[in-house]
Amino acid sequence: MDQSKLSIGITGSHGFVGSHLTKALGKSGKYDLVPLARKHNNLMDEKSLKSFVSGRDIIFHIAGANRDTNANLIRVNVLGTLNLLEAIKHYSEKKVKFIFVSSIQVYTPSFSNSAIKEEDQHFFPDSTFGISKMTAEKLVCLYNLNSIIFRVSNIYGPFSKPHYNSVIATFCYLIANNKTVQINGDGEQGRDFIYISDMVDALVKAIDYKGANKEVFNIGSGKLTTLNQIIKIIKKLFKIDAKIKYISHRQEASGCVLTNNEKIHSKLNWEPKVNLENGLKKTYPFFQNYKEIL
Repeated sequence: MDQSKLSIGITGSHGFVGSHLTKALGKSGKYDLVPLARKHNNLMDEKSLKSFVSGRDIIFHIAGANRDTNANLIRVNVLGTLNLLEAIKHYSEKKVKFIFVSSIQVYTPSFSNSAIKEEDQHFFPDSTFGISKMTAEKLVCLYNLNSIIFRVSNIYGPFSKPHYNSVIATFCYLIANNKTVQINGDGEQGRDFIYISDMVDALVKAIDYKGANKEVFNIGSGKLTTLNQIIKIIKKLFKIDAKIKYISHRQEASGCVLTNNEKIHSKLNWEPKVNLENGLKKTYPFFQNYKEIL
């Protein structure tokens, strides 16, 4: 290991976000990267994490469960985070910079389409996933770490998983494979989407951030896009048709979370560079060959 380089540990390095981050950091050649090795390091076993946390300057905690049973969401996202924090406390020789990837689902969904700031404290998540991330955030803040928390909107891009990572991945996969897209309600429900390279750019900028401890940042586009608009853009860009089935004509009562990005722009000099149309240009072709990659 090169002692002149920062040693960075990454949980979830084989997942969607983690793999993109690992690739970006590896290209720079500036860091010694230590991915969490599942054969030897288990987030459910604090002692097994000793070799992973020992000697690290920075740890990106990205691993977690998304679409899963309620019990597993709590087990992985809460207990797994707690075990990692305890391992750092007991086995790390350094004061680690801990960068935690949370979610905008910790916020209370809004029906006003007003952008939420980090300090608004609207913490009444409407899902077990949101509750698990909110609880994990609170655990992070209990420990003597130089911590940064990113509350991320709906991430999309190549190598995302349909029916798991994002609705855009699901739509692209279904349309590319001539399958029917099923939408609950009328398709006019809005979401805030962020392209994967913009997300990774924010994470990389956090490495050199020298600001306050226990800092929290939103990451999103700051724009709402409806599900119908996503399909319309895909059809226009690739000159294809799409089979759509609306499950109910009655719109389900579901709010949304729109991010205010003023803080991250001010403190990290970050702003999204890839708009939705350009992001879809890079994402949809990946799913045209998805069957071969599985």
